[in-house]
Amino acid sequence: MNIRGMDSATSKFIDDMVAAVRERGDILNSANAAESARLRHEVLLWLLAAAITAVAASTLLGAYITRSIIHPLRRATEVAEQAAKGDLTAEIEVTAMDETGRLLQSLKRMNASHGTIVSDYGGPDFENRAREAGVDRLLRKPYQKRELAEALAAALASR
Repeated sequence: MNIRGMDSATSKFIDDMVAAVRERGDILNSANAAESARLRHEVLLWLLAAAITAVAASTLLGAYITRSIIHPLRRATEVAEQAAKGDLTAEIEVTAMDETGRLLQSLKRMNASHGTIVSDYGGPDFENRAREAGVDRLLRKPYQKRELAEALAAALASR
């Protein structure tokens, strides 16, 4: 590059300096590009590890929460099925005070209440109590657990 009014030695010196700066700039650009690619790769690996950890943690937490809900509900269902079959002797252990714990507590009170009703109406003077409750007609029929239970419940509710 020749500039008017400048000798060729000075012009050559400036051209050499421009070429050296360009060359150094190209080297720095290459180094920066390689460093950027390495850092980008490292960040992507960390993000992938964080995503895998988050998925694993949320899966474990979801399984724990599901189990903490399902187990008491399964127990409540077993107790309710046992009571539906007429067995009011189920031992109900309430360990939680959340919604499922309150459900189990209600089932426990229900079993105790029904047990009291059965023992009250199942004693030696059962026929007199049935007569008083107005369900003595059921004593003349073959035993029908559902009808007897409904009649006793209705009689008690009307008192």
